[in-house]
Amino acid sequence: MENPPFTALPPAIESFADSIVIPVYTPTTTGALLSASLAADGRDVVVRLDDQPEPVARWSINGAADASVFVGLEAGFHLLTLTLDPPCVISPDPTLVCRQVSVARLSLEKG
Repeated sequence: MENPPFTALPPAIESFADSIVIPVYTPTTTGALLSASLAADGRDVVVRLDDQPEPVARWSINGAADASVFVGLEAGFHLLTLTLDPPCVISPDPTLVCRQVSVARLSLEKG
């Protein structure tokens, strides 16, 4: 039986205030290019692979920006996560609204 092909499932979302998780499967060791068109008002986005402590990338988004990073992947299943840093905190004050990041495009393609 043949292994399934490289598969990445970026979610179809317009913005996020916490994180985005992209499930990835690769039958062999390879790499993939993560590309995103983002917009925000002074937010940092951290890209992590699985639970590794060191980020793959850190993007400072102020206005509209295209960002990309090549990610090395061992064979198997992975989670690629884009997270706001610092994260949004829940406030009882409705006037304190978290600054979200808008997503115009998000893709992960085998490289």
